[in-house]
Amino acid sequence: MSFLTIQEREGGEEGTTHLEEAVAACRAALTELTRERVPLDWAKVQINLGAALRSLGERKKDAALLCEALEKQLMAWEVSVMDSPPIATSAANNAKSTLTILKNTFALSTYETCVAKHVEGLKRIGLF
Repeated sequence: MSFLTIQEREGGEEGTTHLEEAVAACRAALTELTRERVPLDWAKVQINLGAALRSLGERKKDAALLCEALEKQLMAWEVSVMDSPPIATSAANNAKSTLTILKNTFALSTYETCVAKHVEGLKRIGLF
């Protein structure tokens, strides 16, 4: 199930059930769609997982979920940048959005902690 399907199904709900289901489904998919076997499919699932984690983190006001979302988005970019520019662009746009949410929602120290954890990936992607 794609993230967009989950997002559309929620229809503006304030709950997190569908987002939690999306996270679980993506994690389950990653057990079969491995980076080694199908790198671009793996990257697409990482983007969807990152998007679901970002929405869940935003709803729950949980910076750790947003930082994990950023990690997934950066990993997807790394894998796809040479072989699939559209996937890489999607990953980069999602990472930028996640950074914006972190910066605008949480204390500066929380934002800086997440950035420090992923600074090398952020530099490679051109966001730092």
